[in-house]
Amino acid sequence: MFFDSQFATNPTYRKSPMNQEQKLNIDGLDYPLSTLSDAAKSQLQMLQITEQEIQRLQWQLAIAQTARNGYAQALKAALPSATELALQSDTLKLNCAPGAFTSNGVVATMGRDGEIQTSP
Repeated sequence: MFFDSQFATNPTYRKSPMNQEQKLNIDGLDYPLSTLSDAAKSQLQMLQITEQEIQRLQWQLAIAQTARNGYAQALKAALPSATELALQSDTLKLNCAPGAFTSNGVVATMGRDGEIQTSP
């Protein structure tokens, strides 16, 4: 393994070239793995485990975000449309010129504000 880091707190990993001793590179300095103390090897292992956990959590977050988007789309499809909402309302506002309309003996008058009033 080859540890390469621009900053020690933000490491990246890559495999070492074949036939070369494995090295740890932090802040531009190469450290042969065979020369690391047990404490340093332990910290490196914990760093690798932590990075794997971060990657696992990022995948979980991506899965959760995808699910959330699906639920949002399903919710949107389950909600009534603007027209359905307007039909359920006591007051129906239309975008047309003010005037009176007659249908089946009922006169509907629309004011300038778009509100319709009916009278028999």
